[in-house]
Amino acid sequence: MNDERIRDIEEYVSKRFEEADLNFCGFVWYFKEHIEPVKKIAERLAVKYGADLTAVRLAALLHDMGLIGEGPDGHEKRSTQIAEAVLREKGFDEQTISRVKSCILHDRSTIEGKVLDAADALSHFRPQFLFYRAKLSRSYEEFKKYVLEKLERDERRIEFPEERKYAESRFGMIKKLL
Repeated sequence: MNDERIRDIEEYVSKRFEEADLNFCGFVWYFKEHIEPVKKIAERLAVKYGADLTAVRLAALLHDMGLIGEGPDGHEKRSTQIAEAVLREKGFDEQTISRVKSCILHDRSTIEGKVLDAADALSHFRPQFLFYRAKLSRSYEEFKKYVLEKLERDERRIEFPEERKYAESRFGMIKKLL
């Protein structure tokens, strides 16, 4: 039952980002190059660290919905409102809805929040994500500044030692390339 509802939500999120991408930049990329990787990384971390897999999957899918049409400022709060509405419509229980919203708000007092925060941050160290960010930038200098600031913040968000070490290694390589 949950798998079918999660697939429905994944399809909904994918379509919403496809429409938003086409309106914003003229090509489709955000779901495939950010949302899907966040979900895959979050699933792996949830299993590894014993987090609620359903809540983490749902939060990974819905965590950036508030970006659509509104931009980054306050998107987490908007994402929780969208998530709550979508999850209620799909019949998820209050505990799951609460956990998903907590994850989206990066509540690091829970293992689920730590998992989603780390997965979101780790997804930004992928070459594919960086390629699309470069494509969206107006200049190399703008891209370089964005990447260095973003990845420095993201590196600090990762609380799991093994994953943080991986991010530090990737960031070192990226800095050399820039």
